[in-house]
Amino acid sequence: MRGNSIALAGKIYPRTRDDDHLELRFSPSGTAVVNFNLSCYTHKDGDDNQYTSYRCVAFGDMAEHIAESLEKGDSVLAFGRIQANNWEKDGTKHYDQEVIVDELGPTLRWGTVSVNRTEARSGGSGGGSKPTARDSYAPDEAPF
Repeated sequence: MRGNSIALAGKIYPRTRDDDHLELRFSPSGTAVVNFNLSCYTHKDGDDNQYTSYRCVAFGDMAEHIAESLEKGDSVLAFGRIQANNWEKDGTKHYDQEVIVDELGPTLRWGTVSVNRTEARSGGSGGGSKPTARDSYAPDEAPF
């Protein structure tokens, strides 16, 4: 991984008003969005039960899959990119960071999981259609 990429292992905690479930919402353009915190155990000498929380966001089909599949406290592995956000409000400068999730899935350490493949959702962004294999290729075209 390079640049601002990050790999995390932790437990999901919703960032919703009732802090009970992952809230799926849609942007004005219709893109699905889900926000959550990922609480990760940090291994520091002499300190037990130290956790760091990362603000995470996912978009499109992945956001819909996350909201439908995961619950508060589920253990997951996440891969994404750190994004810095800067803004000014009432003359005060604000700064934060969040992880834009590229991949997310449940861990198998304490349980099992079954994968159900879905077709690309209509109107969503970020998933697109699954590539299809072909039987023939042009002489100057690689089959991959």
